[in-house]
Order: sequence, then structure tokens, then C-alpha cells
Amino acid sequence: MRYSQLALLLLTGFFLVFSASNAVLAEDTALDADGKRLEALLTKRIDKTKASLQELDKKLITTGKLHIEKTDTYYAATLPAFKIELDEKDMLNIGLIAINATPIKDSTDWKMSVALPMPIYFDSKEGERLGQIDLGSQQMGGIYSDKLDGFKKLDAIYNNIKYADFQSSTRINIGSVKLSNDYAENKAGLLSGPSTFLLKNIAITPQKNDLMFQIESMDVNAIIKNYDPALKDKTQQTLLDTSSDKILDNNFASTIVDLLKSSGNSEVKAFIKNISAKDKKTKENAFNINNLSLANTTSMSGDNRFGQTYSLKYDGLSFGKKEEFDDFIPSSLKTGLELKNIPIQSILKESEKVTSIDSKNTEAKKKASDAFKTNLIQLFKSANTVVKLNDTSIKNDLYHIDTKGDLRASTKSPLGAVGNLTLSFTGLEQTMEKLKSSAIGKQALPQLAIFQMISEKKGDKNIAVLELGENGSIMINGKDMSAMSGLLGG
Repeated sequence: MRYSQLALLLLTGFFLVFSASNAVLAEDTALDADGKRLEALLTKRIDKTKASLQELDKKLITTGKLHIEKTDTYYAATLPAFKIELDEKDMLNIGLIAINATPIKDSTDWKMSVALPMPIYFDSKEGERLGQIDLGSQQMGGIYSDKLDGFKKLDAIYNNIKYADFQSSTRINIGSVKLSNDYAENKAGLLSGPSTFLLKNIAITPQKNDLMFQIESMDVNAIIKNYDPALKDKTQQTLLDTSSDKILDNNFASTIVDLLKSSGNSEVKAFIKNISAKDKKTKENAFNINNLSLANTTSMSGDNRFGQTYSLKYDGLSFGKKEEFDDFIPSSLKTGLELKNIPIQSILKESEKVTSIDSKNTEAKKKASDAFKTNLIQLFKSANTVVKLNDTSIKNDLYHIDTKGDLRASTKSPLGAVGNLTLSFTGLEQTMEKLKSSAIGKQALPQLAIFQMISEKKGDKNIAVLELGENGSIMINGKDMSAMSGLLGG
């Protein structure tokens, strides 16, 4: 049983609660105006979710009908029994999902709560029970927006989640899962706000492994700014309706740009605490990471220049059983990459000039490809595109390596770019001495010896500064690299 099947449920549970088939109709009960509006909302969510599952190569099977009943203060909806065909062999048997919904006065939004049936089963198509998910308790509710086609305010908590694979005896236990978001709409209909996803006390015990894995917590925080749900729906539908032979026509570039614009600007940060692997029998640590963090931002400017940043950081990496190579593995690391001012629409339009030429016309295709490469440098230059390696650090008790740099397009340089990279190595001599008695020394020592020769010694650091010049020069610490071509294998 693949762990991704459990993740499919946990990460998109609130998205799947409205999964149903187009053919599922509401029971023939008398509904007032709000009841019919709720029926239309669920039907809309039904159609889109079914299509989304199909994109993931999953198939939804339903039994029964959608039932909506009005009480004194709210509408009680029961969805059909759901099964999701995960692959050719396995099914996710969810069952009946219950929804309570109250219309909000002077608004098209709904106050809504959702309850998943328990347990949820993994079955084979032949009817064999393969696995099971249990929830100790659950609470999910918020404000559902018809315009957003989802929860714009959400608070959900699931406690004591247990997954059992009956075939392999694999077990996954999660102490709690919390989901929340709080989006506000501006006058232009754009949404902004935070969302969180928090898991605590994760324990994974694979059957076919001598180790068990534990994570104390996993905390994901996201902020979106100016998300445009209407534009998102429009561009996604355009792509779905476009046949493969027309996908690279003249509207493709603007459609992709609109899709990026619709997502607005976003920032996502993930923090994972105390990742460990332990021997099942002795309970001794095999490895441990104290803290792991990842971050990503995306942005789209008004003049269609796209940007992204990525960062990764960990500390406290250690191993229970001492191995020879442990002395050289970094106990901590941090790094970041920044892409600024990418002229995405202009690049796509230029690429269309190549893709529009028949592949059989090899001469014209090559000519267009060469022109594309030249024009691409000019596009990057005009947009002031920058690729930046932010302060990167790799270290342990033996050494400490720091590096940073940036790269920019240049129409003057034969290399097509100018830039610089600085690398500082503290503890180089001690590391090389240690490697002499190590099995991995043969691979690492020659490269470190070259770095030692071309770097400058400043205190306890060996520093090398690489520069790409406008004239195509490649310099290290002010020295022309061409003089060292023989040494470097040139």
C-alpha cells in the first residue's frame, strides 16, 4: 500500500468532501430557494472535483443520491457513498459524508461543518480489505464561499489518526492534524490571507524495514496575496478545453501568464522538528535531524515578470552508529536560490516561433532555435533578470563552507552572462588530512587540492572569488583562468 494514498486523504480531505459524480442527483424533496442554492453549490463542487480526480488518474464511484433536508436552523446534507479508484487494483472506500450548512444573511457564503465517516477502508476491487484509517475525533467547520469554491475561513482538527496496512503490517500514527485559513476579499474580488497545516507526533513503522520513523511536528504556514479565483477558473478551463495540437497557438503565452497572475503572490514556509529513525528492536537512534525548514515565495509583477525564491535549512544531523564517512557529512546546512524578473510571457512568445515550425523542416527549425537562444539573452538583459545564490553555509565540527553569488544576462559577453561566485572554506587543511586515511579520499582530495592552489589563504579561511566578465573572461581572485587551463583539464 503506498503512503501517498494516505497523504491523498489527509492533505486534501476538505477538498474531497464534495467529491461526487455528475450523475448523482438530489433526492426528490421540496427545497426552498436557499436549499436549491446549496444543491447548486454542491453540484458545482461535485463536477470540478470529479474532473480534478481524473487529472490525477483517479476515478470516483458513487452509490446512492445527494440528500438535503431543511431543519429549523440549518440544512443537513448527506452525500452519496464514495469510493475512489486509486489504481487498477486498489479502492479508497470513504462512505457517507455529512454536511451541515447555514446560509449567511445578505451573503452568498455559508457557515458549514463537515464530518467524515469512520473508519475509511482501502479495498481491492475483488473485495479484500487491504487497509484502514481511523480517527479518534474530528471537528471541521468554517465559512464556505461559493465564489472561491472552497472554505475562505476554516478550522479543522483531526486527532489520533491511525493507518494500518493489513498486507504489509505497516502502521502510521498521527497525534493530530490541524487545518486553518482566513481569507479576506478586496473590492476587486481578490483574496488574501494566511493558512496553516500542522501535524504532530507522526510515527511510521514500515514492515519491510528494521527502522521506525518519528517526527515531532510538521508546521506549514502560507500567505497568499491577491489570489483571483475567477481568473484561475477561466484559465484552467481554457487549458482543459484546448486540444494538444492547439496548445502552443498564439493564445498560449497569455493564458499561462493569466494562470500565474491568478495565483497572486504567495509565501510558504514549512518547519519540521525532530526527525528520527530508530531501530525497531533496540530503540536506538539510527539518525536524527533536530530542525528542517523549507520556504518558497512566488510573485508576478504588473509587467508580467515572474519571480521565485527557494530556501532549505537543517541542523542537528547526527547518526547513532559511527561510520567512517560521518566526519565529512554536514551536521547543518542552509541555502537559498532567488530568481528575479523572469519575462515569462516574452519567453513563451519567442518559443512559439520555434514550436510553430514543422519538425520536418530541419533547416528552418535550427535557424529559429539559434535565433531563440540569442533573443533569450536579450530578453533576460532587458528585464534585468537575476539568478542569485543567497548565503549558503555547510558545516560540521571539521569544516565550514560558505558561498554566495549571482548571475545576470549579458549581450556583450561571449558567455551570455556576467556574474560572480565567492566560496570560503574554513578547515580545508584539516579536512584534507582527514581524507588521506578515508576510503572517499581518492575522489575528494584531487578537487580539494585544486581549490587549495587557486584560492587565497586569509587567516583560517581559503577563499576563491570567481568572476565572469563582460569580455568573456573567467577570473579567480583576479587571475585569468586561461593560464590554468592545463591544470583544470581545459
